[in-house]
Amino acid sequence: MSAAMIAFVAIAGLLSALIIVGNWWGVIRAKRTDTGFSCIPFIGGELAALCIACTPLKHFLWVGFIIDIGTWSTLIGLPLLIREIIRSRRGE
Repeated sequence: MSAAMIAFVAIAGLLSALIIVGNWWGVIRAKRTDTGFSCIPFIGGELAALCIACTPLKHFLWVGFIIDIGTWSTLIGLPLLIREIIRSRRGE
């Protein structure tokens, strides 16, 4: 692995860790203080997957998407939001 690849993996890993930890921290803080929080969707998971894909552990790139709560909140919340929009337009 070249020095440029190592630097790229380190930067992508650091950025993904910051985003993933920030998402989790915001959700936990919002739950404790009973306020709202908006996660950064997909970016933390994508950067973690990209970081893992550039290492010998390529088969585990899905782990980045699993540990990022921003990805989960988008995958779960988006269909619910679309359903609410459709219901509100129908007048239900």
